[in-house]
Amino acid sequence: MFRSDASTGGTDLIALILIKKFPNFKVINLLSGLDGTIVIASGIVNNSIETALYSGIDLLVIVKIADIIVEGFNSSRAFYIISDQPEKVRTAITGELNRGLTILDGKGGYTKTSKEILLVVVTKNKSYF
Repeated sequence: MFRSDASTGGTDLIALILIKKFPNFKVINLLSGLDGTIVIASGIVNNSIETALYSGIDLLVIVKIADIIVEGFNSSRAFYIISDQPEKVRTAITGELNRGLTILDGKGGYTKTSKEILLVVVTKNKSYF
């Protein structure tokens, strides 16, 4: 549902509305925050820590599964690095971080000066919890 900006009408609808206001957040994070508030409130209203704990565990599992579905199993991130000292950055990435990179030729849109752009692709951490 989240991939197509759709909602089932629950707290995910509120999360989709809030994501329009706060685009830097992930929908899953907003959804888990809203659902977490409900879990805490239910524990207070029921005066039962057991209810809150079971609900919290359930929420954690649901959020992680939703995150895997939205982000994908083998998602990765690409970073474009523009620096005045690209050789130092390249050495740090390849030497210290043991990562590969691609060097692209770039040109400043305002200054028209040529620069190297370093493209680094990092795979997402495979831990599920």
